[in-house]
Amino acid sequence: MRARKLAAAFLLAAAVGCGRSDAPAEGKSSEAPVEVSRTPLTPVLAKAHLTDAATEAKKWRPDAVITQVAGRRVPEDGKVARWDYLAFSPSAKSCLGIMFIRGNPQTQETRREVCEFDALGDIIDSDQAIKIARSNGITKPDVSMIAMASPTRKGTSLWSVVEEGMRNPGNITLDIDAATGAVVNMMKNP
Repeated sequence: MRARKLAAAFLLAAAVGCGRSDAPAEGKSSEAPVEVSRTPLTPVLAKAHLTDAATEAKKWRPDAVITQVAGRRVPEDGKVARWDYLAFSPSAKSCLGIMFIRGNPQTQETRREVCEFDALGDIIDSDQAIKIARSNGITKPDVSMIAMASPTRKGTSLWSVVEEGMRNPGNITLDIDAATGAVVNMMKNP
């Protein structure tokens, strides 16, 4: 059950992150091309836009709460150019994916059964979580991280740190208590 919930969380985070493109489909639009900034995106920690994401969630639905924050290819400093935040509205039974591009929010509503999660509690930031993961067996450079409420420990939030999407033998997933930094579970691919 726990593995299914984690898999659903990663799939949802990936779907929210990949569901929108600012570029028009080739040959399908007569609109002027969208001007694209050449300024590189500034990598930030996971909590950099957490308060902003909560504000966007409340604009969408007053009862919405942030349930997850996820990042892909997280380096040693815990900073990536884009973190995906997920909010859930109990009254609407719907989720809102939120990301920030150059400080501007981009949102996408999704109606899926897998998006119903408990509210994310207090969390250590991604730089601390990746440091803990690195000192406890995570060695690969391709690392994804997701903070969410624990599916098995009520009232606890976790950072799940995953090597290479658990695609290869020997890959590790570490679950870290997101408030204390204690490692609470480790899974290793055979």
